[in-house]
Amino acid sequence: MDYLPYEAELIEHPHFPKLKTPPGFPKLAAKKFRFNLGNAILQLFDIQHNLHETSNDFIPTHSHPYYQCIYYLRGCGYLKVDGKSIQIQPGQLLILDKNVPHNYTGRMDLPTETFTITFDISPLPPDEAEAPIEPSEGLSVDDLDEILNAAQSPSSFIFHQYQRELLSQTVKEITSELVLKQPGYLIIVRANLLRLYSYFIRFAKEALIFRGTSSTRDLRLHSIIQKAMGLIEENYYKPLSIEDIAASCAICSSHLNVLFKKETGTTVYQYLIDIRMKKAKELLRSGAGNITEVAFKVGFNDSNYFSRMFKMRVGISPREYLNQLDRESRN
Repeated sequence: MDYLPYEAELIEHPHFPKLKTPPGFPKLAAKKFRFNLGNAILQLFDIQHNLHETSNDFIPTHSHPYYQCIYYLRGCGYLKVDGKSIQIQPGQLLILDKNVPHNYTGRMDLPTETFTITFDISPLPPDEAEAPIEPSEGLSVDDLDEILNAAQSPSSFIFHQYQRELLSQTVKEITSELVLKQPGYLIIVRANLLRLYSYFIRFAKEALIFRGTSSTRDLRLHSIIQKAMGLIEENYYKPLSIEDIAASCAICSSHLNVLFKKETGTTVYQYLIDIRMKKAKELLRSGAGNITEVAFKVGFNDSNYFSRMFKMRVGISPREYLNQLDRESRN
């Protein structure tokens, strides 16, 4: 297992003799973590990080009265969920609904390594209600329902490399903290468990965008691009980043850039600059301020940089543009 720090060794799982687990996880599995998400209560428990000792082991059919995320870090095999067999591969996430029977059979050369979170999520009670939050700011019951309803049963997702690296790093931090037990380790574990769950939901929702028929997929992609364009056009004067825009669209920044360029022929950043230049020209024409004032009004905090970008996009400097307007007004 690549996630163990220093010379720590795996220990036998207390309930499943064919499984090995890092030190600290048996005690962690007995703990419950409750999070107030602003509009929902999330409870995480029975946290497991397991390595199957053999490549052909079998976990018999069972079910859970709660939801479960099973993330496969490595290894191959078959998971049978509610009678349907799914071939497992590294970087794959299964989100299981409550009370769904499932079993697992290992395959191939490498034993399977999994990280499992059992959880429950429910709407926030009225007496714990907080100020309203935007959908992209938190996680809700609706996010999970969207995944379970939109994905084919069972909900299975294979993640991209950059997503797998983020998940692996988070698992490594959790495991390291549990093994080393330095001051405050459980606080860091708790924070990383919420981070891991958030990644699971975010990446699963992202994966849904690319599913379905070509028409429904195109409609989803078009909707995301339209939302991104609207956000830019409404907030161009703010210190806007592609990460901000992507978060509001519930998609990662690299995916948004790829989709945006495919749809519009330009990148998110280039579109933002184009909108700022368009607004700058309008302000200069209307006499709404000098060059420095206009630069700040359209989102630049450096008038020299604004002038360089203006000349790059318009072909002349802001000063030359004002002189051109002055000549035209005299004719």
